[in-house]
Amino acid sequence: QATAAWVKAWKRDDWNAVRVRMTGEVPHVTVWFNDVQISDFQDTANSAIGGATEGPIAIQVHGGARWVPGGFWRWRNIGIKELP
Repeated sequence: QATAAWVKAWKRDDWNAVRVRMTGEVPHVTVWFNDVQISDFQDTANSAIGGATEGPIAIQVHGGARWVPGGFWRWRNIGIKELP
């Protein structure tokens, strides 16, 4: 069902708003695409190197079977907010 939610929410060939909320040393992660919640899960462990809880933030795209040679993703208006 989560797959159906993201497919409906995703705007192909247009800008999409992606919001991620991550809390806890063992991360609880909630994801929204275009204001539609598509994922909510608790990870099983902190997998960061050395169990890091602060530091670099990375953005990546997993290629999968739909990725095409020469394909690209563009990002804009990226913001990070520390939760109280």
